[in-house]
Amino acid sequence: MSTIDRAILSGALLEYRVAGDETREQVRPLYYAPEFEEWVEDEERLEARTHYQHGLSLAEHIEIRLADLVCENPLHRHGIFSVDPTYQSVWKVSAEGVRLFGWFCKPDIFVLVTGALKTDLKQNADLHQDHVTRVANFRKRHGLDDAVIKGDVREVLTQKPVE
Repeated sequence: MSTIDRAILSGALLEYRVAGDETREQVRPLYYAPEFEEWVEDEERLEARTHYQHGLSLAEHIEIRLADLVCENPLHRHGIFSVDPTYQSVWKVSAEGVRLFGWFCKPDIFVLVTGALKTDLKQNADLHQDHVTRVANFRKRHGLDDAVIKGDVREVLTQKPVE
């Protein structure tokens, strides 16, 4: 049993499923920490009309980005979204007005731990490092350091269609 499977069984990770109104087929898994779900539920600005971008709430932009991560076939770094390495094998996925932090456990398979509003990251330079540290600490706390793809974009995004 893989370390990811053990983390799912223990409740440390949950498997993301696309919303029922998504027309694309989910072709790859995405995992997320319960603390990410708590952040989405507790962060009122994700739903606030004052933070709408292109007619959608920031929460809706997150849902779109997560659906892209599991449905796009093949998965591309540029165009639909931006995936950037930080350090400690932590990656940042950009959505409109939001940044999502996690790591790749296998090629094309993302594990999401935490998120932040882009405005908060711009106002507090230390906050970016705090999120990277949260991801690294989460992996260590749950024994997931072995479930990390290290390397650059070519190692984490294969850009091959899932069959």
